[in-house]
Amino acid sequence: MSYTYLDWRYPLPCGDRIPEDVRKSLSPWFLDLLPGTLTDVREILSTRWKKIPRPLAPLRERILEGGKPAIVGRLGNNFLELTLGARGQDQELPWIPRTWSTPTQFFPDKAREYLAKERASSKKELAAMSDENVRYLAYKHFGRQPLLHPYRGDDGAPEWAVYVAPPVDDSRLAEHLRKFGFAPDGLLAEFVRAFDGFRESEPDLAGGFIPHRQWITAEQDLRVSKYSWYEHLPADEKREWKDSVLLFHARNGDHVLLHPTQKAGWMLHEEARVEPRWPTFEAFVAGYADALEYRWPFDGYGPSTEAVEARRARESKRKPRK
Repeated sequence: MSYTYLDWRYPLPCGDRIPEDVRKSLSPWFLDLLPGTLTDVREILSTRWKKIPRPLAPLRERILEGGKPAIVGRLGNNFLELTLGARGQDQELPWIPRTWSTPTQFFPDKAREYLAKERASSKKELAAMSDENVRYLAYKHFGRQPLLHPYRGDDGAPEWAVYVAPPVDDSRLAEHLRKFGFAPDGLLAEFVRAFDGFRESEPDLAGGFIPHRQWITAEQDLRVSKYSWYEHLPADEKREWKDSVLLFHARNGDHVLLHPTQKAGWMLHEEARVEPRWPTFEAFVAGYADALEYRWPFDGYGPSTEAVEARRARESKRKPRK
């Protein structure tokens, strides 16, 4: 049995099943999707993304290939989930009301009361904990809901879910990009408008693009993080990449760094080095869109042999375009 960290999950269409408190927590961007079938969802997204620049089109097409659309939520963050290689059974995880949380808000004092009663924790111990730790314990004790293992087809490849976030508020995007040394327009700005916060892991886990409002530079990470891998880099790499943004957080913990010149590379934590990989942001986006074809975590070490062979098997069965 596998488990999910999601608070709730409603496969589409779900307009008549989604609770009102969950509906109220959603961005307006989701509302047209709720009554939609897979065909409807693809048509709506295709229309919304019709004018994105050509270099972003491969990523758009990978996402639109997804099936089993669902709206999911975790800690007040909501996403459209789409499954690459969708097969098999879908599953609904309804929102379960709790005294210490709503779909959008966490109440730390009520969570302390809940843990003191249900977990027999010391009130003094709970009072000394940070709200963040209390939240973690409350969710952990409340329990993760079981999910079926991802379905595997004849090619041995598992289903692979991706998560699309609502678009960003554009009013201050240009100012934010300038703060990190990026042009206020161009491909990076268009990427943020369309795909900011795009993920290949469930919300609140490693495995996705860091939302632009949470960007920090590698040097800032050294100052604010308890454990920063930047401090272990060679001195010359520290100087070269210090102003780079932590753009993508891989499941294995590594980061993609985006330099102010828009070259990008992997900060490989265990090796204490940066591996320059893409000369431009356009090249990075192309590489990421291609990596999704493997249905394997995106990291600096590439897909497994199994994932490579499974992709080859799928591609060998595709009919050539006329």
